[in-house]
Amino acid sequence: MLTKALPLVLLAACAADVDRSPEPASPTTPIAFDQDGTLVATGGTLTITIPSDVSVGFSAAADNADVTPASQGWPNMTKPEYTVRAVAAGPGSFSIATSEGIAAGTFEAADIAQTVVAGDCHITLLDARGRQLVDDSIPTLDPQCAAIRR
Repeated sequence: MLTKALPLVLLAACAADVDRSPEPASPTTPIAFDQDGTLVATGGTLTITIPSDVSVGFSAAADNADVTPASQGWPNMTKPEYTVRAVAAGPGSFSIATSEGIAAGTFEAADIAQTVVAGDCHITLLDARGRQLVDDSIPTLDPQCAAIRR
């Protein structure tokens, strides 16, 4: 009889409420970060880098943008780098919660009006007002240019 009751006793012990310590909260202090521009092409990306070898990214929030960690999922423990993609033309903001604090910034997105390909195949994007736009998703050198030069 005791051997039949033992599994029930163990099951009841596992189901009992157990006080667990709360998970530590993410720091809320602002931290320094590198942002490769503030004027981005609509649909284009900015790269945000936290200058730390031990930073862990927990989550992100954004207006007019999507934020993707280097690990392609949360938590980001791969490297402290994040891609901010501008969703539509206009102002935008992002906030990335990390183990060291909050990396928060702003940007403006503008539609591409002109694309200039220089002789060395460097691609420059301009908006309707002639301002240079950042878009990290476009390679610095166009592969077709490299093939033509051979």
